Amino acid sequence: MDRDASWEREHPRGVDPDEGLAGSLRDAPPDPFAPIDPGAPVSGHIPAPEAAGHPASHAPEQEWSVAAGLIVPALRPVGTQGVPLSEIDPDALAESAGKTHTQPLLEEGPCGLAVVYAMAGGGFDVIVNADHLLSWRVSTAEVHDTAMRNLAEWSARAPWTDEVSTRDARFFGYRVPNLPGTAQVRLVGPSGVLSSWIYSAHAPSIR
Repeated sequence: MDRDASWEREHPRGVDPDEGLAGSLRDAPPDPFAPIDPGAPVSGHIPAPEAAGHPASHAPEQEWSVAAGLIVPALRPVGTQGVPLSEIDPDALAESAGKTHTQPLLEEGPCGLAVVYAMAGGGFDVIVNADHLLSWRVSTAEVHDTAMRNLAEWSARAPWTDEVSTRDARFFGYRVPNLPGTAQVRLVGPSGVLSSWIYSAHAPSIR
């Protein structure tokens, strides 16, 4: 093999370029019956160090048991694009598991606003979409109920001082369907009934 002058200067004749490197030369044949050194290189490679933190499979985007403690509802402007919860077909979603589903899941909110479901991240929120449902293997009802429960629990324990407080408040509204036969509507929190409204037995009239 021909070598240029620069290589000859860096590697003078008679000098082993691997001299001084551990394991470059053997002075004895390997002993197949010797105890295995767990810290020895494998096929010339040193094993990678143990990964710090949790594996990616335990991330909230992949594991429902982790995401269930983080997910909360969030309001979005009128006209927000997404997939309504009522249009999610679990069977059709499973059949299209090979495709990406990046549109956020939506629920109807107050005054025409949209409700999405978010998980707080490091400096940003992860908005839940149908791909998360496939990874979590849960229903849309469970996602909604869990998010609302987390919001109620957060509201119950969040500190409150006065109107000028710097409290990290989250304002949220929900439209209650006017179902036939309803006699009373109750707003229930973790500590019990927060408020209630009794339906009138008579239709409203104008005089």
